[in-house]
Amino acid sequence: MEQAFIKANPDVWLMERAAMAVFNYISKHYDHHTDIAVLAGKGNNGGDGILVAALLKKAQYQVRIIHMAPLDQYRGDAKKALHMAVQYGVECMPFSAKHMADDQADLWLDALLGIGFKAPLREPYREAIIALNQKEASVIALDVPSGLAPDTGVVEDVAVSAALSISFIADKFGFHTADGPDHVGQVFIEDLGVLQQDIRPCAHILNQQALKQALPAKKQNSHKHQFGHVLAIGGTAGMLGALVLAAQGAFAAGAGLVTMASCKGHAEALAIHFPRAMSRAIESLDDCDSLFKEATVVVIGPGMDHSPWSKMVFEAAIASDLPMVIDAGALGLLAKRQAHKTIAQSIITPHPGEAASLLGTSSKEVQQDRLAALKGLSKWGEYVILKGQGSLLHAPNHIPRLCPYGGSDLAVAGSGDFLSGIIAGFVARGCSIDFACAYGMCFHAHHAPVFAVSR
Repeated sequence: MEQAFIKANPDVWLMERAAMAVFNYISKHYDHHTDIAVLAGKGNNGGDGILVAALLKKAQYQVRIIHMAPLDQYRGDAKKALHMAVQYGVECMPFSAKHMADDQADLWLDALLGIGFKAPLREPYREAIIALNQKEASVIALDVPSGLAPDTGVVEDVAVSAALSISFIADKFGFHTADGPDHVGQVFIEDLGVLQQDIRPCAHILNQQALKQALPAKKQNSHKHQFGHVLAIGGTAGMLGALVLAAQGAFAAGAGLVTMASCKGHAEALAIHFPRAMSRAIESLDDCDSLFKEATVVVIGPGMDHSPWSKMVFEAAIASDLPMVIDAGALGLLAKRQAHKTIAQSIITPHPGEAASLLGTSSKEVQQDRLAALKGLSKWGEYVILKGQGSLLHAPNHIPRLCPYGGSDLAVAGSGDFLSGIIAGFVARGCSIDFACAYGMCFHAHHAPVFAVSR
């Protein structure tokens, strides 16, 4: 029957392939005793789910369709799929929160909204999603968990929390950033026979293993002066630890030498806290000049306030023309600069709050569209790392790149300071800035458990 269905309706070939991909997964992982319920919206995503139900019924599974609109409101391909399911004898019932609460299905399929969803979330879909998230049974999302914006990863209200998402044609950017990772579960991509070269990606996902293999190995017969000198500047009152973390990050990445520089009276304390690094006091521009002459790369901002001393050393660092990682307090100083010219060889590493300050907006707006925020930040730094879930990298002549590692273990004080040191450390040992940023993000995420309060 399904072959006749497809031949008579050639426009639904993608729906048929999507349904077959889901059916194949279920038939491989769930036996015929599994009780399955399909929540089906009235669009194409609902059509996918309805067609899956038809295939499951033919294979002798116990399956039913819970439809979100009266059956006479289903149109196009979804209506054709519904006709096929009815012919196969699939039970169809209208959505009811009470009936859904009583339904003891072993497996639920989310075929409510799909990629066409646009906020706000309307009833009865919102009620259905809330009810579905209260189920202890497994949930498989078809293409994208309903309520999740696939282009941004944003959940405006509520979204399905799936154990598994079977996504069609290509991976979705929103699966990897913002709220996405909290909702997609395990992800399987089914290309449905669509040629990947016909798809224009909005971002590339970084591969830690591939980058690690590209890192030049240190020779056994080597010494510290061959691996560069990181100058880390910051650590004003009460925030010396931030500068120590940056120094530790630089050493972790393989820098040969690290100097921590702060205002008068702090250098001695820094030396006690982390004797492996050198410590220097900066009292004047002459002190800055001598330190910059010895440095390969600069990290500026960890533990830095907005005092006149901080402004002096920040402007001196910009004038040095050295590769420079700008983080934390220095990003606030950058935002206040009247000259908006991109600083050559600069790497800015804002979290959403710092990004908002640079862009003149709110952190919520930044998170609403992280790709757009990344593009806006590129006027401030030649390289930009927008931190957060699914950290993003902007670099000249590249589409954005996304780091899929890390997660909540990095949501702790000091994590960003360590990252700034890591990036500088890779630059110091001879890596390109581009590589230092890309691999530094992955390397940093690999060290996430160091920062975890609990796991």
